[in-house]
Amino acid sequence: METIHADHGTKVVFHGFGGYHSDRIVAYQHLNVGHIYMVDKTVVGSWCTEVHLIEVPGISFNSVLFDEVLMSGER
Repeated sequence: METIHADHGTKVVFHGFGGYHSDRIVAYQHLNVGHIYMVDKTVVGSWCTEVHLIEVPGISFNSVLFDEVLMSGER
């Protein structure tokens, strides 16, 4: 699993695995596996990177729970 460092407006997909058990519990309460969300901001910490989503204001998620959605032709 790779930590994402996405800018505002980046689209990410919630895959729902990795991180701490507590990270997954919070995420599963607010997100749906396979759904695409838009990043409001990321905050890089010493242990993990938090992702704040436009669709879920006020809650942060561990970035390892997401993959960046690449546009056709990107790698």
